[in-house]
Amino acid sequence: MISCMAVGQGSWTSQVSGTSAPLTSVYFISSDTGYVIEEGDHLLKTTNGGQNWTQVGPCGATHIYFADNLKGVGASTDVLLNTQDGGLSWDTAYSNSAILGLTGLHFPDNQHGYAIGINYDIDGIVIKTIDGGQTWDTVYTFNGLLGMLKSVFFTDDINGYIADDFGNIHKTTDGGLSWVSYPVDAVTPANINTLFFTSTAVGYAAGDFIYKTTDGGQTWDLQACAGNYFYSVFFTDINQGYAVGGNGLNSMSLYQTDDGGTNWYQGTTGVQTLLRVFFTDTVTGYTVGQNGTILKHQSSSGLTENTQISEGLALYPSPATDRVNLIIAPETLTLPAEVFIYTSQGRLVLQQPINQLNTELNLQNLTSGWYMMQIRDGSQILQKPLVKE
Repeated sequence: MISCMAVGQGSWTSQVSGTSAPLTSVYFISSDTGYVIEEGDHLLKTTNGGQNWTQVGPCGATHIYFADNLKGVGASTDVLLNTQDGGLSWDTAYSNSAILGLTGLHFPDNQHGYAIGINYDIDGIVIKTIDGGQTWDTVYTFNGLLGMLKSVFFTDDINGYIADDFGNIHKTTDGGLSWVSYPVDAVTPANINTLFFTSTAVGYAAGDFIYKTTDGGQTWDLQACAGNYFYSVFFTDINQGYAVGGNGLNSMSLYQTDDGGTNWYQGTTGVQTLLRVFFTDTVTGYTVGQNGTILKHQSSSGLTENTQISEGLALYPSPATDRVNLIIAPETLTLPAEVFIYTSQGRLVLQQPINQLNTELNLQNLTSGWYMMQIRDGSQILQKPLVKE
């Protein structure tokens, strides 16, 4: 098992939510416009990237999804809601008094959505919409289910996964009409709270631990972070991911990976348990949790606001391969200098001295993706984007 390492450079900043209530769900439709569920019946909304949050609603949902600025769906205890005005008002689209609680909601596209829950007979239920949440139908019932359905994730309109709290992953390939089940841990039942898939084959399950599958959920490998209880996982691409949680009392778990989960790094520390994480792109993300906590993530590479992209630096080839030549114009900086390469999350992955204007850099240990290169000569800092194939 790869353990968590507290060496990641954090770029998370706290935002003022205006409430001390737990925040249980977050969804953004752009880097600036998003929604957060305040436990109880309120919905918080921002249109300026979290600088200000205002109450809209009431809503009463525990899970939310928005297709655009106006259309949204919410899942409450035994009802599914929709809004056509950006969350100002909500109408009931589905109601079933036999449901004990709805525990998950996921839309793989704007038309197809799935909600999961449990009824009073302790059966797990799967409810589906094909019209963006206007109407819903129960498509499957897990009769005599031993554990509660905890999380649902569909990679497209027919391929999906559900986790239960007995450590099973249920998989469908026909839009929820039939399911097959696989244990996450064949020896000890795993406590799973959340799922996230980057493809139909590669996915992550998290609770007491983080697990990864590369064969569509049939087998799972223990990834990382023993002792850090996780409630939510989000990946921005096949390599970059985030996992958040805590013990519910006085701890925060916020870890990130940029190599598909082989290594996890502590993003930041705190005392408030985090309940959900959501990213709008590879660098902009939000996580919410207890006591009205909202944290925002933005790209950080140790650079000041005055550091500019330099035209005096050239890379060949570009995109780079396992080796790249850094060519520096003579008037650009004073030698000797040093080059630093950071991931888009701000983690330093390469540092090398520079003593000449044409220097070869060895990138064999870097995974494919986007990086920021920083050159320092003691008096100035220059930077240039780097893409490795």
